[in-house]
Amino acid sequence: MPKTHIVREAFSLDGKDYPRGTEITDHAVLKQVCERFPGHLVRQHHDAPVTPAPAPEQPQADKKA
Repeated sequence: MPKTHIVREAFSLDGKDYPRGTEITDHAVLKQVCERFPGHLVRQHHDAPVTPAPAPEQPQADKKA
């Protein structure tokens, strides 16, 4: 199974644009990107940051004192 990388920072390679969020699995393209644009990719499931789901909004109790 090929590794999947996600574009973190947009770039253009050989006349093709790769916007943020694009998935790249082609090994030849990955090699070129790593050489020319280090740090622009995130390896899916390995380096991708885990973003926690937003906490549900809690209703505030009315305070009477």
